[in-house]
Amino acid sequence: MAICESGLIRGVKVVRNQARDLGSLFKGVLGKGFQPKYFLSDFDVHFSKIVCQAIDGIRLLKDFVHAERIIGRYFEAAVRQVTLQVPKGTLPKERHKQRDLKRRLLRKRLEPVRALFLKAFQPGYEPVAFLYIEGALARLQDPHIVIQTESVCYLHQQLTKFFAKHGATLEFQFEQKALVGLVCTSNLLESKNSIFKLFAHMAQSFQHSETCEWP
Repeated sequence: MAICESGLIRGVKVVRNQARDLGSLFKGVLGKGFQPKYFLSDFDVHFSKIVCQAIDGIRLLKDFVHAERIIGRYFEAAVRQVTLQVPKGTLPKERHKQRDLKRRLLRKRLEPVRALFLKAFQPGYEPVAFLYIEGALARLQDPHIVIQTESVCYLHQQLTKFFAKHGATLEFQFEQKALVGLVCTSNLLESKNSIFKLFAHMAQSFQHSETCEWP
């Protein structure tokens, strides 16, 4: 389904071939009364290419909810992948106990830093969002705040790369959200997922259809 920021369903199509059918769906929703400037999506590269090929001049935006999820996964991985050096001959049970303790300590140190990243995406913080992000990145490298484990160093590398790649887009969104209230999350649409269930059984009948068009 193609849905606009107001929650209106602009088009419906059964998708068999993603590139072909999604491209056709996006082209089909364009008209005199609907000429979108922006396309809000996750960080999937393949999907973004389909949109750009289907709609000339469209500007791709990133869903803040997906950005928060990616950041959260990076932090969880840093805690999960922490390593532990123990004396040779340490019993497995004691080794697991010490590793769990180190993970809990690391999580406790990382949580305030993670909160700074997420606060940047909260309503009202748009003008200072990147100050929070830069401050959080600096805290990750401060040994007085966070234990500089190998996984923490890799976490910093991942986040630095993430914001270097998507920073310009996110900065534009922060600015436009503050100025004109640009929609930057799909929460409004996801909250209406229940209405899509009405189409689920009907869509099943098209599984063996020769066409991808909705009647």
